Amino acid sequence: MDRRQFLVASALTPAVSLVASRLGYAAEDDGWIQLFNGKDLTGWTPKIRGHELGVNYADTFRVQDGVIKTAYDKYEGPYRGRYGHLFYKEPFSNYILRIEYRFVGEQAKGGPGWATRNSGVMIHGQDPKGMTKDQEFPVSIEVQFLGGDGKNPRNTGNLCTPGTNVVMDGKLHTPHCTNSSSDTFHGDQWVTAEIEVHGGKLIRHKINGKTVLEYTEPQLDPADENGKKLLDAGAAKIITGGTISLQSESHPVEFRKVEIKPLPAEAKTDAKADPLEPCDPVELAEAGSFMIVALPDTQVYAMRPQWNKHFHNQTQWIADNAERLNIKYVLHEGDITNNNTPEQWEVARAAMGRLDGKVPYALAPGNHDYGPNGSSKDRSTMLNDYFSAEELAKFPGFGGVMDDGKLENSYHTFEANGNKYLVLALEWGPRDETVAWADEIVAQHPDHQAILLTHAYMYYDDTRYDWQAKANKQTWNPHDYAQAKLPGGVNDGQELWDKLVKKHPGFVMTLNGHVLEDGAGRTSTPGEAGNMVHQMMANYQNRAEGGEGYMRLIEFSPDGKTIRVRSYSPSTKMCKVAEDQQFTLSL
Repeated sequence: MDRRQFLVASALTPAVSLVASRLGYAAEDDGWIQLFNGKDLTGWTPKIRGHELGVNYADTFRVQDGVIKTAYDKYEGPYRGRYGHLFYKEPFSNYILRIEYRFVGEQAKGGPGWATRNSGVMIHGQDPKGMTKDQEFPVSIEVQFLGGDGKNPRNTGNLCTPGTNVVMDGKLHTPHCTNSSSDTFHGDQWVTAEIEVHGGKLIRHKINGKTVLEYTEPQLDPADENGKKLLDAGAAKIITGGTISLQSESHPVEFRKVEIKPLPAEAKTDAKADPLEPCDPVELAEAGSFMIVALPDTQVYAMRPQWNKHFHNQTQWIADNAERLNIKYVLHEGDITNNNTPEQWEVARAAMGRLDGKVPYALAPGNHDYGPNGSSKDRSTMLNDYFSAEELAKFPGFGGVMDDGKLENSYHTFEANGNKYLVLALEWGPRDETVAWADEIVAQHPDHQAILLTHAYMYYDDTRYDWQAKANKQTWNPHDYAQAKLPGGVNDGQELWDKLVKKHPGFVMTLNGHVLEDGAGRTSTPGEAGNMVHQMMANYQNRAEGGEGYMRLIEFSPDGKTIRVRSYSPSTKMCKVAEDQQFTLSL
């Protein structure tokens, strides 16, 4: 069992009890906690458009006969877009939310046609204290409830995205509302909705026990005014938790049960959860060592002007300390940009340019470096418009590229402490022909210790990506993206291991980024020749300010057997010291 799985399993029962205690309710034997006490609105706060937080205009939200009702019989005049949300007092990240609801009566006079027999629950929502007085909906993920009109099909448990987007089928999904596959429920019958939420990873909608919709990577929408405000204020793009609120949209609805079952956090998602220690100035642990530096996903730095500084801080620190710390190479793990746009590539080129003439580097493009707006719909990229093989060839270690003039696949060599090293920098989801090319390059360098650099290889659960065995149980696998259907297909971590890494006795390491959640994963397994291969993933984009400049310092001791790994930020001048962020390996 993976060490995180053991910790999660052993912590589940006390975690449920702790949450229940914090909420002031007792957890039932099966772990469910009642958020609605059946008597009053204790623990709930209304926010109705046009009114301040806490003002329950015209008694919109009320408790009668043991249910929460939204009612409009006390409204003066027509409805006039006075959308309301009843917020629970605590935010949540990982849980199953169960709600029993039904539509009753007639729609309020002046309610919009689309809002007839329409309500829902907002999850991963913003703090209502940050909403403006006239804001219609909180930035959130809406699980939309719809009632039938008595004759026509009308799905419920749908998805709407005020100020947000999600990922479906491996692609960014931007439509505001998306229908589920549910049945239609006419009249005033009770319907049970369950929403299974795994932080910033997977969200699944169920209606009367049937899964009707699922998606991943809930995220703030920078094109939306309210979403952009949160991003500009420093919120992480991927939403890993937030408020829960019940909706009023002009048609009376009743909520009979609102209960939650906390799930164990699959991984820490708050930067504050990472133990940190001051570690500036960085020193070699052993005289005579050398370093390589792995740059995890810089996409947020390239996208957000106020955080460009972290990208520049990283590369300037490397340039300034290259001689003192004997830094031999810088390896970018991909997602250099977020949207594959000229503006973002210009930021990346300027930041990486600080290394020119000082430290050689290799680039492994990620999924966000491909396709229109970083959509990964195809293999088009602006990488070669801003970085050239001709320029990188000026470094003595540059070996060559697979395709003339294109940097998506390259190899590099260097020597240190009497050993020769080979770096293979491969494209996102390497195609079959790319793997074959890489296989030939390694075979041509039998006396080199080989390092594979590619964007997607390890997953955060300390296993390799393995589509054949796990499919979409591991999110963001290259096989779940559009490029998988293009000529040459894609290869994930397990396929790269089987077709390339385990075959060659020279392999000692693989490096990748890409994966969210806690942004760290590693395993060490022997190749066919018995050589130990250390496989590591690091990605800090889900942290504050897109990662706060954290990067991996990988120190090779002069004994040729010991490798020390640190996670350091020149922006914060701190090191992450958790066991998955600072560790020692042996070859």
